[in-house]
Amino acid sequence: MELEKQKRIAQLICGHIAGKLTDEDARELEAWKNRSERHRACLREWCDEENQAKLLAQINAFDLTEGRRTVTQRRNRRRLRRYNTAAAIVTILLGSIFLLRRPQEESAIIPLPQQENIEAGKRQARLVMASGRTVGLDTLQQLEAEELTVRNEQGIFVIQTAADTVGQETPTYHCVEVPAGGEFDFRLPDGTQVYLNAESRLRFPARFMPGKERRIFLAGEAYFNVARDTSAPFSVALEHTTVTVLGTSFNVSAYPGENREITTLVEGAVNIAPNAGGCQLRLSPGQQGNYDATLDTLTRQAVDVSYYTAWKNGVFAFHKQPLEQVMRTLSRWYIFEPRYADPALKSILYTGKIARHATIEEVLHTFELLDEVRFDIRGKEITVSRK
Repeated sequence: MELEKQKRIAQLICGHIAGKLTDEDARELEAWKNRSERHRACLREWCDEENQAKLLAQINAFDLTEGRRTVTQRRNRRRLRRYNTAAAIVTILLGSIFLLRRPQEESAIIPLPQQENIEAGKRQARLVMASGRTVGLDTLQQLEAEELTVRNEQGIFVIQTAADTVGQETPTYHCVEVPAGGEFDFRLPDGTQVYLNAESRLRFPARFMPGKERRIFLAGEAYFNVARDTSAPFSVALEHTTVTVLGTSFNVSAYPGENREITTLVEGAVNIAPNAGGCQLRLSPGQQGNYDATLDTLTRQAVDVSYYTAWKNGVFAFHKQPLEQVMRTLSRWYIFEPRYADPALKSILYTGKIARHATIEEVLHTFELLDEVRFDIRGKEITVSRK
C-alpha cells in the first residue's frame, strides 16, 4: 500500500511539472505538500530544472543489470532499494522520483506480464564484402580478405587497408550492416570512429585516396567522430542530402521511409547540401539540420545534442517526440510491431531518458506510471491503448 501511495505522489509531481494536473489532483498534491516540511522540500527539489538534469545524469549511469544482480544477492535483507527508472517531463516520469524501499518478499522490479520473446538488443553486425561474402563481426578476431584487414583490438574493431592495395586508384566498396536489435562501433581505414545504430547500413571504400574526398554512404543512424584531414573532406551521402566535414563529431539519422534526414552537430562544423541542388546549410555546434523530403525543405535549429547522441552511450533519450516515433525507435531495438487502439495516441509528446538495456517490460512500465496509456504484449506485437 505504501508503494502505491509513493507512486501516486510521483504521478502528481510529474503532472505538476508538465502542467497537466486537474483541479482535484492539484488539491491532492497541495494537501500532501502541507503535511510536512520534508514534503515541501521534496516538491521544490523536483521542480528545480537544474536538479532534474543532475538526477537524469545519475539515472543514465545506473546499470540495471548490475542493479538486478545486487538485488538478488541481498534478497535476505529486510528492505531493498531500487531506482524507479522512469523519465517524463511532458507525459512520462522525469527520472526516478523516489528511491523506493520494498519489503523483503516483494520483487525488486515491478513487472508487466513476462514476455520472453521480446528482448533488448545487443552488439552485433556483419561485414558484407564487395564479392558478396558475409562475415559476422560479433566474435571476429582477425580477417584479411578483399583489400581489407579487420582486427578486434580488445573490443575495438579496426578496419584497415591491406598493404598490397595502397597503390590502387579505384577502391572497392564494402558494407557494415547492423540488424534490428543491434548496434556496433568500429574504426574506418582513415581513423574515423563510427557508431552504427539498429537497422543501419554503412557503405565505405576499402581505402580513401590521399587528397581526395572521403565519401561514404549511410542508410539508418550513425554517430561519427571524424579523423581530421584538411586535404580530404569527409562526406556522408544520404538518400536526399550529403553532409560534408573536415574533422568533427556529429550524429545523422536517415532511416529509409521516414522522409526526414536529421544531422546533429556536437563539435566542429558541417555543411548539408541537398543532392538535387538548392539551398545549403552550415551548422555550428549545438545546431541541428533537418531535411524534410516531403516538403523539400532544409531547416536549422538549436537543440540539446545529448538527446540525439545518447543512444551510443546506452540511453534512450526523447525530446518532445510523438509516441509513434518513440515506439518506432523502441521497435528497432527490441524488435516488435507497434499497434494503436486509438490513432490519436500516436501524437502524445514525450521527453525523457531511460536505460537502453532495460527490459521491454521495464521500459513500458515507465510509460504506464502516468494514467494516459497502457501496453498489451502479445508475441511480437505491442498494442497501445488508453487506460
